This record gives sequence, structure tokens and C-alpha cells, in this order.
Amino acid sequence: TNELKNLLKEEVKDNWVFWNVLMPATKVFAETLFRGIPIDPYKVVEMHKTLWADINRDERELWEMVGRVFNPASPPDCASIMYEGLGIPIDPKYGRTTNKKILERWRDEYEFVDRLILHREMRHDVQSYVEGFARRIDKNFRVHPTIRMFGTVTGRISSEDPNIMNIKRDSKIKEIFVANEGKYLAEFDLAGAELRWYCSYSEVEEIGRASCME
Repeated sequence: TNELKNLLKEEVKDNWVFWNVLMPATKVFAETLFRGIPIDPYKVVEMHKTLWADINRDERELWEMVGRVFNPASPPDCASIMYEGLGIPIDPKYGRTTNKKILERWRDEYEFVDRLILHREMRHDVQSYVEGFARRIDKNFRVHPTIRMFGTVTGRISSEDPNIMNIKRDSKIKEIFVANEGKYLAEFDLAGAELRWYCSYSEVEEIGRASCME
């Protein structure tokens, strides 16, 4: 970024979005990395135990559903049940895949597929978030995520080490986070926010009407 500074400085010299949105946001995210986000270590331990108990129980229910023991985390095991046991048509392009994108097609028709997707999501949450946070917590019980403003093809902001930006809205994982002493945590719904930002910045009347209708 520093090497590009001189090359691009003329392009961003009068860019309102760059100086008033992008750069202030960068400073906020840098401070997030430096200071860290406080989490409750006791809640992490409690949630790890509870979630793995739920996963193990759910796994046994899947065994009962198909009438045999198998590994829900194993693509070959799941493919065998789906394409041989249940007779789901093999995808002509991807073959005997267990990719979620393909499984979504059969979710409403086959209860096993729906339960398998939910089971995978449970495993992902405990491994990525609960265990991921536990591995990265510092002595002050904080995690220090790196916020990547240019880390995706779509331009969306992402985070890593640990990833804190893909937690589902209704997930219990959010209970891990706590407020700094004397502060409060608040949750807001930003649905439609981007359209309203476009309206404010562009001052285009048609966008303004659309943002009010949404």
C-alpha cells in the first residue's frame, strides 16, 4: 500500500469516499486489531462442552435415521448414503459431490440432507469460532482479529485469525463477546444501509425514493 501511495495520490486527492469513509474505517479496524475484542473465557469453555454434546447427540440421530454408523464429516460416507442409499440423482457436472451448494437443491425433499447441512453448520461453528477463539485468546482474554478491507473478490470486508464477521444473527456464539468495563454491547440491523448511503452520497432523487420504499 505504501508503495502505491505516490502512484495513486492524485486519483484519491479529492476523493470524498476515500478520505471520509475508507480511511476512517481503516483506523477503526487497525485499533480493533491492536486493542482486541474482549470475550468471556468461562463462556467459551461452557459453550465448547455444550455444543459438542449437541453435535454428538445429533450425530447419533443421523445414524438412527439411515440405520448405520457413519461419519457426517466424511464426504465419501455421506455420498454413499445420498447417492446409493437415498437414490439422489448424481449431478452431471460435479458427480457424487456433497458440496453444500448442491445439497441445498435436495434440502426440502430429503430430511437427511437438511439434517446433514445443519450438522455441518454446528461443527463449523464450534471449530471455527469457539475453538478458534480459544486458540487465539491473549492473557487479557481478548482476541485480535485482522480486518481485511480488500480481502474478497466482491469487495466485502472480511476478517481472519479469528473470523468474527460471519457469525449467524441468531447464533449462541455471540454470547462469547462481552463489553469493556463500564460499556455496553448493542446490536443493530443494517438491512438496507448500503442503499441509504448511496442515496446520501449521490443525492440522486430516484435512489432516495427507492431507499424509502425498501
